[in-house]
Amino acid sequence: ALATLGRGAEAVPHLREAMRLGIGDAVIPNALAALLAESGAYDTARVVLDEALRAHPEDAALAHNLSRVLVATPGLSTADRARALRL
Repeated sequence: ALATLGRGAEAVPHLREAMRLGIGDAVIPNALAALLAESGAYDTARVVLDEALRAHPEDAALAHNLSRVLVATPGLSTADRARALRL
């Protein structure tokens, strides 16, 4: 709710805590990664989405968002470009 109100910085700790507690809903890492990427923390957003995609390999939203984070990351490697395209 905080993120939808434009209070993303306040939402991040709550989303991290939900992940730490093991709440398995893929919406949580998606929201956290979006907020992290929005703030320029692409590497951290990538880690969040990579872990979530391992737990939810069939989740198209996670794959799509990881692809978006990859292509937004400065200095993206050729291998990561290819991965983004596959996703």
